[in-house]
Amino acid sequence: MWVNPDAAPKEISRVEVESRCENEQVFVRARAFTSCIPRDCKWGWTKGELRSDGAVRVLLIGFLSSKDMTLKAFGDLLDVRVVNILNDLSEPNETKVYNLRRK
Repeated sequence: MWVNPDAAPKEISRVEVESRCENEQVFVRARAFTSCIPRDCKWGWTKGELRSDGAVRVLLIGFLSSKDMTLKAFGDLLDVRVVNILNDLSEPNETKVYNLRRK
């Protein structure tokens, strides 16, 4: 679990990642939380794709928007690159990068 205690509203506040090995394959899933009031909004567990560079790619699909996240761990830090996509394509995609700390 990694956290961003200074997250502004609608920014990534927490990311949880689980992995397991089975038959020499790595299976990864993740979920993200965004800062909301009165409590954080939760995106459900979603299957991730382990890339050859060690990063994990996760596509979180919501009703109005989606988040294409790339996660890469560096010790106790998690670099999270998020591309926010409005599902109706009414606005251009927005990319933000967050550095979360292991909890």
